[in-house]
Formats: sequence, structure tokens, C-alpha cells
Amino acid sequence: IRNSLNLSQELFAKSLGWGKKTVVRYENRQSLPSPEYLSVYKKLLNNKMEFIKILQERKNILGKNEYYDILNKVNTEMDIKTLNTFLYLLKDNPLSVTQLMKNFFAIDFLSYKKMSKPITSFNYAHANFGPIIDNKDKYLNLLVNQGYLKLIYNDNDIVLFDTAVECDTNLFTDLEIDILNEVKEKLKNKSAKVLTEWSHEFKGWINTKNGQIIDFKYAEDFDINV
Repeated sequence: IRNSLNLSQELFAKSLGWGKKTVVRYENRQSLPSPEYLSVYKKLLNNKMEFIKILQERKNILGKNEYYDILNKVNTEMDIKTLNTFLYLLKDNPLSVTQLMKNFFAIDFLSYKKMSKPITSFNYAHANFGPIIDNKDKYLNLLVNQGYLKLIYNDNDIVLFDTAVECDTNLFTDLEIDILNEVKEKLKNKSAKVLTEWSHEFKGWINTKNGQIIDFKYAEDFDINV
């Protein structure tokens, strides 16, 4: 369980409010877990979100730096700021997969245009419907399976992505929040069709072929106005 969370014995124990010696004894088979500790292990088995819930409850005790250090070690598949970008964008703003791809593309290319760096850790690839997150299915499945996002249906039975947990806005700078809000406002209520047509006007998409990564150098040509 501890190895699946990518944590040392010390950080695993701290996260749960246990002593390191307790974890060492259990792992070395020097003693058996008490019923109370065993119930925690059972909850954590193949359930990363249960660990994160416990970690969130201990955030103030651990301190901000150690809390985020542990979160990043646990979320090895995706850094914590990227994860929270999903949560910020989708808060009261459920999106279809196409809409989500265009919003993320806009966030990172607008960020690169203004700050010379993207907000997330993603790369973007040329696809028929415009720029998409490279390996998007892997990341979306991960977020749903781990309980960060949930799937809902709109009135037309189209699948939308929605948040399942709260965003931690402390991870973002003021300028990053401004960029997130600008994209969220400018692209809000725009249909997948409209966003696809808009993204097809982007020079970075025009100058690449299907499957190719779109270089962030094209950010200078990015226009948020749809």
C-alpha cells in the first residue's frame, strides 16, 4: 500500500498521524496491526482517494510545504497543479471532452503568451477536432477512476466532465488565476462545434499534421477571442 503511494515510511506515517516505528514494525512483520490500524489499511487498499481524504484532514498539522510535497509524490501520474486546473476550470462549469480539450489548450497557450510558460504539465497534439491534450484518454480515465472527476449527462444525453472534489486555489499565482478566469469566461457556453472551428484558425494547428505535438512557440499567434 505504501509503495503504491510512492511514499517513504516516514512520510506515510506522518500522513496518517502514525509513528514511523509502527510502520517499520508492521512491514518487518515484527508485530501485527491493531484492529484500528488494520481498518485504515483496508480502507487504503487500491483506494488512493481515501488516503488523500485523510491527508487533507491533516493539512494544517503537516504544514503547507510538506502537505504539497506528499501530494506530488502520491500523484506521480499528474502534478498537483495540473490536477487542480481541472478542478478550477470545471467548478460550476461541466464540459464535454471536446470543450474540455479546447479550454485546456486555451489555458496553456494563453499562459505561455503572457508568462512564457504553461500552467499545466501537458503537451498538445494536432487532432481532427483541433488541439488536444497529448494522451488525453490516459489522464481523463485516471482522474475519473481516482475520484477527482465524475461523469454526468446534459439534457441532450451528452457526457460531461464535472468536479467531484474541491479545488485548492492556493496552488496558483494571482496571474494564473486571472488566466484561468479569462479562459473560463471567454469560452463559457461555447459549443464544441464553435470551439472546434475557432481552434482550426490557430496557426499552431494549421502548421502541424495529425498526431504531431504543437510547439508552444505558436503561443505568440494565439487569440482567445472566439
